[in-house]
Amino acid sequence: MKKIVLLMLGLVFLPLTATAYQVNIDAPATLTVGKPLVVTGETTFGIGTPIDVVLYHQLTTTTEVKRRIVYIQPDKTFKAVFDTTGLKTGTYKV
Repeated sequence: MKKIVLLMLGLVFLPLTATAYQVNIDAPATLTVGKPLVVTGETTFGIGTPIDVVLYHQLTTTTEVKRRIVYIQPDKTFKAVFDTTGLKTGTYKV
């Protein structure tokens, strides 16, 4: 009898799954200094949710260069534009 109760409890909790948010970001792999860096993305966050999009310079350590706060649009997308004028040549990440 105990085994049946445990089995039934296990089956009740089996279909529960964790819900996670998803963010996909698209940015060019290379860019000429001085041209604007356009970062686009899509997400499962709610409409109007603010997201920080941060540009980092990566050398031996990672240093924040610029930050933009963007808001999720009704079509679940966002867009951030960074001015690259005056940035040093190197590796950057968003």
